[in-house]
Amino acid sequence: MNLNIKAIIANDGVSPTTVDAKMDYALNGVTAVLDLSAIATSPAAGLPAAGLRLQSPNLELDGTVFVPKNTVVYISPNNLLVTAGATDLVLGVNTKSQPGHWIAKKDVPAGTGNGYNVPQLPLPGASGSAPSGSPLAGDEDGDNVFWIPITVIVAPCSNLL
Repeated sequence: MNLNIKAIIANDGVSPTTVDAKMDYALNGVTAVLDLSAIATSPAAGLPAAGLRLQSPNLELDGTVFVPKNTVVYISPNNLLVTAGATDLVLGVNTKSQPGHWIAKKDVPAGTGNGYNVPQLPLPGASGSAPSGSPLAGDEDGDNVFWIPITVIVAPCSNLL
């Protein structure tokens, strides 16, 4: 059975971008696969037309592994980055992540004994000030931003219209 869903990319928490996606769901409840192809090819999502991919072989973020730009990862509530945190290489202090899905904005080096670029909110270096310049640059455009949070909501499409 194919279910149509909306995937909402919440870039700033205020004005999310909605794109179509689909989920294949086995009736036995065992197999559920989210197809992110609509997100990857949608210019409205503010993402590149190609290259968005799920981390493999596992979606769960492992801070000891290199993560390439445009890779979607998941951080579960019991991931060590959530429960214990790690020294953030930007802030220089122990920082805990929030569970959920994240996209690597740029290549994220594997963590070392010195720390890791921890997915976090607010974004490191975020000023909260109005975007400026031409073209506009905002908090997500900073050199210190390695991760962008995404939210995927699964619901009947008629409820989101």
